[in-house]
Amino acid sequence: MYYTAVHGDTLWSIAEKFSLDPEILAQANCINQNDQINAGNIIFIPYSTSNPAPIAGANANGRAQGPLISQQISIADAYPLPPFYFQELENYLHEAGSVNPSDFEKSDEMGVQSAEAVGLLPESIGIIARYAANEGLAAAIQNPACTTHLAYFYSGVNENGTFSEDEIPEVLVQMRKLGAKVFGGVTTLNGSRYSRSASACIGSDDNSQLIKAISDSAKSHEFDGIMFDISPLYSGDFRGIVSFVKAFKEEVGCDIPVSMMINADDVSLMSSDAESDPSLVQDLRDNVDFFVVQYFYRNDNGQTNLITPSSWMKAKLNETRDVIGLDKVSVCLGSYGLDMKAVKSDQREADEYQLKFINDEEVCSLASRFEVDMQEALSCEDPSFEYTDSDGFSHEVRFESEFSLEKKLIYAKDAGASSVSLWRLGITDQSVMRLFRDFIQL
Repeated sequence: MYYTAVHGDTLWSIAEKFSLDPEILAQANCINQNDQINAGNIIFIPYSTSNPAPIAGANANGRAQGPLISQQISIADAYPLPPFYFQELENYLHEAGSVNPSDFEKSDEMGVQSAEAVGLLPESIGIIARYAANEGLAAAIQNPACTTHLAYFYSGVNENGTFSEDEIPEVLVQMRKLGAKVFGGVTTLNGSRYSRSASACIGSDDNSQLIKAISDSAKSHEFDGIMFDISPLYSGDFRGIVSFVKAFKEEVGCDIPVSMMINADDVSLMSSDAESDPSLVQDLRDNVDFFVVQYFYRNDNGQTNLITPSSWMKAKLNETRDVIGLDKVSVCLGSYGLDMKAVKSDQREADEYQLKFINDEEVCSLASRFEVDMQEALSCEDPSFEYTDSDGFSHEVRFESEFSLEKKLIYAKDAGASSVSLWRLGITDQSVMRLFRDFIQL
């Protein structure tokens, strides 16, 4: 765990607070026992005591800044995670908790402030994928306070333009009783790929039956809203998508909020398609209650890296603000690891990868097995490391720490986003769920 120093702290007083030997604490942070401790310094606590003293530098919920990677004793003993060596955090936020959008755009280095000080976003959306419904539902019911909204992708648009849906589990009814708003998700995902044919059917002139089927389903299930996943958008499709959303909104009226989930790269395409008719974006805004924008990077081959590069995210947040405005945007982040295996043996700078999603424990296991310098990996704004497997294939592992994920949530707040979203429930570490819980409870 990590402790944020306050005024008057010394290495000895912090060691006493956590019932630690000062020498051990100094070694864990690569410092001398007599080094000065300044307010705001982040101190790595190498292990937790059974009954730790209250953490003065933590937020109101008692949570100190720290990594997402699990620090259970069994894992820590096998591969001790290093500290963020007295990492100084630049405080660029105004005391009021916001900055001018122009400041955001010009900022080269963005620091992070505690969630307590910022007063972060009051809402979060937990997304449950159709192909992993059981995992997502289990995570939702185990963490009822972590998300204010649930988007359950229970249905899909088929390649012939018809609409199919799965049975709605009782647990969603229970979640609604616990205060969550439940959105029914409709996707063009067919198998493991998004269907271009299904997207074309949505945007066609002959979509009245499809609109009626989705509307009737939403009303019969008494959903609190509908979320359309029509990603990726293709050039020339934007006008048809706008017409579909407008017609659907007219069908359901104001009683059923309409949301649309897109990738940040789709915003660029929307902007390009709207150059000939700027009213298209405004028509979309008028008929969509909020957008869930996935800040997931895609490479030139169309492969999606769900671990969001910070610099890319900052640029895309500015673009999203300029095109559709962030007042209706929920910033969607991924929070798990990605093992990217080069397709060709011993290819160091691959342009095509085989992607494998991994959890925090698997990240630690790989780091230990291939003797990775995790101190270097965790010191980066976007944690990552490389290794070569026994068959000569090069791999790049990208993951989030709790620290890096919290910074991105602050980027979202600072840019003016209306809420945050988590893709997806069922594959995220419990520390991520606690992070989202703390954010929405402030």
